[in-house]
Parts: sequence; structure tokens; C-alpha cells
Amino acid sequence: MSVKHELFETFDAAYDGIAPWDIDHPQQVFVELEQAGELSGSLLDVGCGTGENTLYFVLAGHTDVWGVDFSPAGIKKAQGKAEALGVSVTFRVEDALALQELGRTFDTVTDCGLLHNFSDEERILFVKSLKSVLKPGGTYFL
Repeated sequence: MSVKHELFETFDAAYDGIAPWDIDHPQQVFVELEQAGELSGSLLDVGCGTGENTLYFVLAGHTDVWGVDFSPAGIKKAQGKAEALGVSVTFRVEDALALQELGRTFDTVTDCGLLHNFSDEERILFVKSLKSVLKPGGTYFL
């Protein structure tokens, strides 16, 4: 079994229950950035998990918000939360190392706890992947 496949299985299995990182509210740093007006334009929440930060961005008034994660179980939970809240948001199962597959760019990209999961070699690929979806002059919040 490949390391990538093992990692996928580990994260996907965590969503069978309550994943330890699923804290049922947005991360405080993103709340503070939103309140300070630092989050603007189109937003991509990479490694969104069950969508807590992504949904916060929509509820805060952002209209072009996407959340991506490589766990189908996490994305399914995120979609269920969005449906329960009655909000429109795009959630997709995607590989963070191949974000160019999204076929579009964003003004703002947020990442809460994804980068540290990658090896040194994968981090280089991740940065290249981020560059492919971040508009010139855009902002990446880690």
C-alpha cells in the first residue's frame, strides 16, 4: 500500500466518527481575519475537512467559496452541513497536490493544518499546486 493511500485511508476512516480536528466551529484565526477584512474575493479552503471554516466564510457573506479535501467522507459531511444550513457552497474531493485540476483561480486561499501533513518533497509540490490556483496578488493564509 502506498504512503498516499495509507494517509487517505487514515483520514477517511477518521470521519466515520468525529475526527479530532472537527471542532464544530471555525478556527479563531479565520474569524479574526474575516473580522479584520483580510479575506476577500473568491475563496478556496484547501484541506477543508467537514467544512467548518468554509461554511463560516459563506455565512460571513462571501459568495464564491470552495472547499476541497481528498476525503470523500469529509466532503460528504461538509455537503450535509451546507444543506442543513441552506447555503450555497462548492465542496469537491480533490488532491491538494493537483489543484490545477480545479480549472480556476482564487483571490484568497486558506489552509488550516494541511501543509504539515506533507513530506518535504510533497510540500514543494503543494506550493506549486497553490500557485496554480492563486490569482496574481492573491493571498494564502496558513
